[in-house]
Order: sequence, then C-alpha cells, then structure tokens
Amino acid sequence: VSQRLNLGGKVLPNHLRIVMIGGLLAGKSSTGNTILEKIDFYVSKSSGRTTHSEISHGVVEGRRLTVVDSPGWFCFNTLQETSEMDKLEIENSVNLCPPGPHAVLLVIDLTTAMSASHLRSVQEIMKPLTERVWRHCMVVFTRGDWISDVPVENYIVREGKELQELLEKCGNRYHVINPYHSQDPVPIKDMFQKIFDIVKQNRGCFTIKAKEKKSQILRLQEKGIEEEWKRREQELIERMMKALSKEPEEPTEPHRESSEFRFVISYKNLKDEWNKREQNLIDKMLEALSNEPEVPMKEVDVTENKVQDQLRSALEKRFWSALKNHHSVPKNYVQFPLTGQSRSNNASELRIVLIGGRELNGICNGRSSAGNFILGQNVFNTSRRTAQSEARQQEVFSRRVTVVDTPGWWWHYFRETTPKLDQIEIQNSVHLCPPGPHVFLLVIPVYLHLSQLVKPSLEQHLELFNADVFSHTIVLFTAGDWLGVKTVEEYIESDEGLQWIVNKCENRYHVLNNKDHSDKTQVKELLEKIEEMWAGNEDPYYEVELDRAAELETKRETGDKMARRLKTINERKTRVLKEVKMRIKEKTQRV
Repeated sequence: VSQRLNLGGKVLPNHLRIVMIGGLLAGKSSTGNTILEKIDFYVSKSSGRTTHSEISHGVVEGRRLTVVDSPGWFCFNTLQETSEMDKLEIENSVNLCPPGPHAVLLVIDLTTAMSASHLRSVQEIMKPLTERVWRHCMVVFTRGDWISDVPVENYIVREGKELQELLEKCGNRYHVINPYHSQDPVPIKDMFQKIFDIVKQNRGCFTIKAKEKKSQILRLQEKGIEEEWKRREQELIERMMKALSKEPEEPTEPHRESSEFRFVISYKNLKDEWNKREQNLIDKMLEALSNEPEVPMKEVDVTENKVQDQLRSALEKRFWSALKNHHSVPKNYVQFPLTGQSRSNNASELRIVLIGGRELNGICNGRSSAGNFILGQNVFNTSRRTAQSEARQQEVFSRRVTVVDTPGWWWHYFRETTPKLDQIEIQNSVHLCPPGPHVFLLVIPVYLHLSQLVKPSLEQHLELFNADVFSHTIVLFTAGDWLGVKTVEEYIESDEGLQWIVNKCENRYHVLNNKDHSDKTQVKELLEKIEEMWAGNEDPYYEVELDRAAELETKRETGDKMARRLKTINERKTRVLKEVKMRIKEKTQRV
C-alpha cells in the first residue's frame, strides 16, 4: 500500500485506529479477530456477548492497529428500549482510541434482512456520535458465505430501500468478509485499502470535538480540492446515469448535498424509470388483448390455452437452458415435452421441490443431502449453503426425476428477517421445473422441535407460495437414524407442532436415513407416495401462476442489470476519484 496520500504528499498514519459497531450476533468480535489475525476478542455462539467496549492492538502488514469492539444491541429495539449501559459503552467506544478512530465499521449480518425497524435502530444508536461520524463509516457485511457466488450488489438491490439508505449514509462504502472462515487474506487487504481511502478523504480521524484551528491557506487549499473532486465526480456520474436511462440532458443546478447523495438519488430515479417502462409494457399487452374482437367462448378457451402453452414453452426453454449451462445433464438423456401432460404417464416423470429451514445448532438440515439421496448422485454441493435455487435431473427407477434445491431460512426467525434475495429464490424454485412441481418435500430433521417460534416461521415462509401448496406437500423427515428404536409416529405424537404440520399436509410424511444410502427402498417408497398423492389430487401438479412467473423473471433480470450497473458505476467512480487526486497532487508539486 502506498505510504503517501495523493493530496499534498501527506503521510498515511502508521497507527490505524478502527471501531466496530453493530447489532447483537452481527459478528463484530469475529471481525475484529480476523482484522488482527489473532483471537483477542471473546466469541461465543451461544450465550456470551460483548458487554462493554474492549480494545486490542496488533501489527498487520507492517502497520500498527488498534481495534475497538463495542456491545451489540437487539436490532429491532428502539433507542429507548436499549439499555443505558449499552448506549454509554457504544458512545464511549470512540474515546478508547484517542484522538479518535480513522474508520467506524458498521457490521451487518447478511443472514438477516434490513427492515425499517432495523434501519431506525442503527440510526438512533449512531445519533449520539453526531452526523459527522457517517463520513468515517463503512458497512462491513459478515457471513459472506450466505450469498455464496451471488454478487453483493445483487443482494443490495434486492434487499430494498432500507439497506440502500444505510449505504447512502455511509457514502456507499461497503465490504464483504466471512470472519468465520478467514483463511483468505485478500478480502482483509481490500478492506484496509478502503479504510485508507476513508482516511485520505477525511484527512484524519473522527473526533467528537472537531478541530477548529486550521490555517487559512490550508482551508482554502482543501476547499478548492474538494470542489474539484465534487465537480468532476458529479459530471461523470450524471453522464453515465443519463446514458443508462436514455434521457436527454438537462441543465443541473448546484446541489448542497454530497456527491454520494446525488449518486444514490440518480440511481433511485433510474430504478423508478425501469419500473415505469416495465409497467408500460404490461399495460400495452393487456390493452392489445382487451381490444381483440369478441369470439365464441370455446375459441377463447383455445386461444387462452395457446397462450399458456407458449408461456410454458418459454419457461421450458429457460429450464433446459439453465440445466445445460449450469447443471449436469446426461448426454444420452431424452428431452420429453413438459406441456400437455396427462395422468396416464405419471410414472415417467416427477418434479420435486425441496423446501425447509437451514441448519440448527450447527447441524445440517439435509435438503441438499436429501436431493443427492433421491437422485442417487452427489449433484448438490453439501459443503456450502444453497444461496440460489438449483435444478438437477437424473433417471431414478425408470422415471425422469427433476429435483430443485432452495435456500433455507432460520427456523426460529420470522419471514421479515429472511433476506429478500432468499425469498425471491424460494419463490422462483417452482419456475425451474415447468409447468410446476408435482410435490414439495418439506424437509424437517427429526431432532427439530416445532416450538412456538418455529411454527409461525414455517407458516409464514410457506405463504411465499399460494394456498394450494399444502395439497402438494409431503413432510420429509431427515436424519432418521436419530429416531433409534422409536417409530416416526411416536415422534410425531410427542410434538404438537409436528402434528399440526402433518395434518396440514393431509397426513403425508416419509422418513429418510441419510446415512444409509445403500437402502434404495427408502427412495422407491418416497416416489410411490408422491405418485399416490398425485393420483388423488384434483390438480396433478402445483400449477405455476404464469403472471407471477413473468413478474418474478422480470424482477430478477431487472435486479441483475441494476446490480451490474451499480457495481460498474462504483468502480468507475473510484477510478475517477483516484485520477483526480493524482492530477491535483501533480499540479500541487509543480507549484
């Protein structure tokens, strides 16, 4: 890392001071240990928590570091509901590294959605540190493994306005780490570089009482440099945003807010424009349909069927394209049409969607493992979390079986705390096996107790589908070896919550012993139960709502485009700032 600033030849501090602030269980202490490359802050996944601000020192990359950990608070509590001791400790954290921290890391857990109450809680906690603290803040997302290979920009876009507003407050500065798997030093080095940029931009550290005595020459020089930065940065961003939105250039008036604020406002305007164009397209399609001449009812039905066939055909093409591009499809596999299917061929094809919560107390829930067991091959990766819905297909007992694995949710958390990215992926799962799944396998490990918290969480997450979901659902109990000498019926009778969900699924359930993959009769019996349910249902499969499918697909594609543009704009913005600083430095040296 360069030892000098690009402004005035000023030297970067050899002693870097960092304060970490965040909610309970956000991963602050683990992040501090990762930064210091040693275990100094106590970490407990069960009951222990940081009760008072703690300080630790170290030397990393030849630079002295001081890191301050602060108490976490319940993210849904207001400032009045947070204990006075915690508030005092958080406020005092910036005083433990005098004269003040160079960077304040606002630690956010990727596994929890940023709701309006969460945002309000963060803003209230930060308020005693004055509005100036946001100039030194950077959001650090922990649990980077939660989103797997999904770009963090996709997560930011799909989480919505609350997270975007928080990032706006922090100057759109953010970084992703996984403090629980810190073998890779690259993310930490990248984070240091971003912290150095904060130091350069603010020309020093954050202090409660700002230094007021500055020379007139320095003030004038700083003012000129800052104005040049803002002018060049805003000029570039406005050109890019107008090009993206394809709007004619309009004269802009000087704005008092920061360049980061203007960038986010332009980004929000662009998003509104995209939504407007999408709605106009839908309106035109509906208008064209409504203006068609009246025809007899039977002909209307035929036309409607043709439209449905066309839409299903499009979904089918997307499905097979996804399989060929991302998943393993046997070369000798025959592609059968998915439309116009009747009950007479129900033994030739089965489409299955796996749903359920994620691991509990460090024990895997078993959705991906169950998918591998059913298909007879290790086609789903069980070493990492499923961040996106994935489809795999194999021939099993002379049937073409398609299995879709989905992201899990925390069993004890309400749906509002589940990231919107996960909710969209769960909803999108039914579109990966058109025209719809024959069965949802609700995967529940036998060691799970459906408590008063788990039951409403399960009910809320199943509402992501329509009301017919229970007519096509079988409860799949995994880790059957845990039962020992007990029968599954005894297990169900011992838990009122399990009785409730089994009754909702019309008393359909099955047990898998994931450890005994040699017992193929488990899978054969499961497939027979699915076919039995299929034969008894009025609708042979859970029918995908075509308008909902189109809406989700549009949202997904639009979100991906917005995320790519956001990433590109941020990268371009960083390059422009560096270029401006370098030119100003060269000009200053010549003078």
